[in-house]
Amino acid sequence: MVQDWGGPIGFGFAGRRPERVRRFIVGNTFAWPLEGELRIRVFSWVMGGPVGRALTRGFNFVPRFFFSRGLAQRVPREVLDLYLAPWRDPARRRAAVIAPRQLIAASAFLQEVELGLSRLADRPALIVWGTKDFAFREAERKRFEKAFPRHRTILFEDASHFLQEDVGDRIAEAFKAFRSEVG
Repeated sequence: MVQDWGGPIGFGFAGRRPERVRRFIVGNTFAWPLEGELRIRVFSWVMGGPVGRALTRGFNFVPRFFFSRGLAQRVPREVLDLYLAPWRDPARRRAAVIAPRQLIAASAFLQEVELGLSRLADRPALIVWGTKDFAFREAERKRFEKAFPRHRTILFEDASHFLQEDVGDRIAEAFKAFRSEVG
């Protein structure tokens, strides 16, 4: 299963070693350069640039933003605390702005990932998509549907970016059914 940055990382690996991968589960992610999308460029610049660094250093802004917007279902406070735990210490917060910055800065890597997708088009794919995602939307989902002609898509109207947290049990059930169908 690939989701968020797991998309470019997982598809990067799969494109280089297609013999190692038989099928995919694709959740709210991307696998191509994003610099052509103004909203992504602005997001990357703000969250991964000087503004995001200052706000994150002082207020843990980037992680708090992601977990406030990325979960459609309310999680218990102790679960949210565990997600935010790596950034309690302000000295460790600098890492939180790397991923947003790389949305644009990693364009060369993302071009390679995009090229590798064509080597994977014959694989079956289960696309599980949280429709409330602030980051990856219908356009990205449709692009995956086109890339994988042997796909089945399940939309989760009550899930956002971190759909494993929102509807993980239903994704697990969908995967079991998908695996029994395609082997």
